[in-house]
Amino acid sequence: MNIADALSGPAKLEGIQWMLLSATTRRVLRDQLKALLPAPNMLGPCRLRHARLRPGRKLKAYYDARVRVEGTERYRVRPIVVTWRLDGKAAWRKGRDALTEMQAEALRQGVAAPFRQLTAELPEWGMHIQVSPLDAQFPQLVRLLDPRHVGDMLAAAHAASGVASDQPRPDGYAVTSIRYLPGICHVLRYDPLDAAKGGAVFAKLYTDEEGARAFRVARGVADWLAEHGESVTAVRPLAYV
Repeated sequence: MNIADALSGPAKLEGIQWMLLSATTRRVLRDQLKALLPAPNMLGPCRLRHARLRPGRKLKAYYDARVRVEGTERYRVRPIVVTWRLDGKAAWRKGRDALTEMQAEALRQGVAAPFRQLTAELPEWGMHIQVSPLDAQFPQLVRLLDPRHVGDMLAAAHAASGVASDQPRPDGYAVTSIRYLPGICHVLRYDPLDAAKGGAVFAKLYTDEEGARAFRVARGVADWLAEHGESVTAVRPLAYV
């Protein structure tokens, strides 16, 4: 079995299963990820979440990689995306400059850690690996994963919402990537470090004005139900930024 056979169609389901589940391809993937970390033993299990196939073109697989926190025995989940393409080099060159710039910012802001690099390519396998928070379509993702920026952003959002709160401002937030779909969408979760100072806040990223429309509709529905819904309610979005 090879990449061309698996992607071009003749191998069908067997070929896709080989690419996603075989010991050979999993070993290759793990070797590439280990090379991006300061120490190979920092990489724990990698769980396949889902995959998307474009027959004859590419296969994209989304994983949750467990990565050990330096100096501890704890692990954190880091989303990664692996793409296999028949035209790998030509396709990846197009967005390379944007990803390189974004990677540099992530390294400066500390949100890349513990990874030393956030991309890897293995041309002989037609493989490209991309680690969160890289996404050329969402350059703001680096800032939105930076706890320092998140604190100021949420404080401003709460103030602009007009909803009074007696709770003190959280001292900081733990940031978790709930959904990492480069080029499509991202969902983030912000948890106050002190649970007594507030609940979790979820953020969904959009590339166009669809986000503003979704915000208006969701807020309108929540307000209407609050007035007329009796026992039915809806979550009221905090802000659109």
